[in-house]
Amino acid sequence: MSLLSVSHLLGVIVIYVNVYSVTGAPCENENLSQCVTKLVAEANKQQRSFLSVTSLSVLPLVTYSSDKLMFSACCHDVTIPAKITEVDPFVKQPDSPFVFSQTPVVRLRPTASYSLTGKMVTYLMVDPDVPFATIATADLPLVHWLVLNSPDGNITSGDEVRSYSGPKPPDKTHQYFIMVYEQTTGTLNLTAADRFSPSCPNSGRCLFNVTAFARENSLSLIGTTWLHANSDLWIKKLSIDRGQDKACEGVQGYAIPCPTGSAEQWHKSLLFIISTGMLSLLLTL
Repeated sequence: MSLLSVSHLLGVIVIYVNVYSVTGAPCENENLSQCVTKLVAEANKQQRSFLSVTSLSVLPLVTYSSDKLMFSACCHDVTIPAKITEVDPFVKQPDSPFVFSQTPVVRLRPTASYSLTGKMVTYLMVDPDVPFATIATADLPLVHWLVLNSPDGNITSGDEVRSYSGPKPPDKTHQYFIMVYEQTTGTLNLTAADRFSPSCPNSGRCLFNVTAFARENSLSLIGTTWLHANSDLWIKKLSIDRGQDKACEGVQGYAIPCPTGSAEQWHKSLLFIISTGMLSLLLTL
């Protein structure tokens, strides 16, 4: 558990607590075969049309690293600590999109009955929760990353045809899926994904038909995982930086000009929070 940010507002300390404690890779202390079986069941519970799973052969291990970040937005001073995050599909706890902003390290743990040797692998990351129907829908998501032709599953040696673009949910918590496919017919042409996103030909990311892409390129799903990212003050800051002057509307405590408080009020507020047990309650959530 770590402190996510502390903001000084109207003489009150607003404390954001990150309750997502990273303890290691998913199923680190479990039998891999049992873990993958559990992952199949969990994947089908997500009820995503592009993620129909009968069996899986690998457990994707996805690791993000992020540096410490300090910024001001919407009358809040925010600190996001440096951290290493292991994506765990069995833990539904959103984190700041900043944590997922850099390209992750991806490794695959194959089950005892499966070998990656000599196999070509495709990696695909999508967001089906985009609120703009001209960009994505629940069935035709937005592509955040696409890597083809990864020999032996080694993503760093594959062909990155859609560069990594980290989560930036504008409205609420979004779920981002990473899917791993075996290319059953061998090497794919680098344009293999181009015609499955006809609505935005310049980027090839919008309204991506995952099901048709997999079917017509003879891709077999062998692994999947997912993460949750929320729409937080970092997203507000990005909107402000793009010139969106109404980005802070609706944020609690936001005003023009920003309210201020004295140092004495600041300390009294902290003592009040601690004395009433509010801080202890937050830290035990």
